[in-house]
Amino acid sequence: MVDIFPTVKIFSHINLETGQTLNSPFFFKTSNIREEKEKINFGSGISFDQTTGMLHVGSNKVPLHQIVTSGIEQDGSMGVVKQNIHANAPLMMLVLKNYNSILILDKEMYNSTYIQMFFLENYDKNFFELVEKSPYAKVYRVKI
Repeated sequence: MVDIFPTVKIFSHINLETGQTLNSPFFFKTSNIREEKEKINFGSGISFDQTTGMLHVGSNKVPLHQIVTSGIEQDGSMGVVKQNIHANAPLMMLVLKNYNSILILDKEMYNSTYIQMFFLENYDKNFFELVEKSPYAKVYRVKI
């Protein structure tokens, strides 16, 4: 699902009257992670400078707001660790330990129900109940 998520999300950015795309969400997924001296290289011209907190996208430098690491712990609970980098920066880095992957996404994508429920187990327990959980899938029941 994570591979088609950006395509699905694009549909919420289309003006239904004109068919024009309003703006494109930022989403980058990689498992190609190479740690170097002061930076982490993700391939495709994208790297993260650990000393400055800047994400290098081609020749552009963009400050990173936060690094969030998530993964299922030994006891089955969801472990989430947040590290603040630049207060008003537009992009987030989500490190998915169980998938050996990293997502770099804008705040809108990060705050989506999909990311919050499936990777962070952050949801309104008045409306949803987690009924099945593994590192590969989660099933929620909508409470009526």
